[in-house]
Amino acid sequence: MANYLLKELFSEDKLTKCSSAILLIYPEEKMIDLIHHVGIVVHSADRALEFFRDIMGLEVTVDKVIEEQGVRGVLLAV
Repeated sequence: MANYLLKELFSEDKLTKCSSAILLIYPEEKMIDLIHHVGIVVHSADRALEFFRDIMGLEVTVDKVIEEQGVRGVLLAV
């Protein structure tokens, strides 16, 4: 098996109850081809949008409440 630099396949933040996965990075292979999406948990979507949309200039593609999860989901195009 190849040597790896970082290996954390799944973890759960006990404070936010969010799960995450971190890619395995193998030095002898090329790095990342594609990042599908990145999720960021924030206290206020409105405040986050002030930064990502208004300051960074990212376009909002979806902004809706996900009822079954009790959260507001906002997708921004990069």
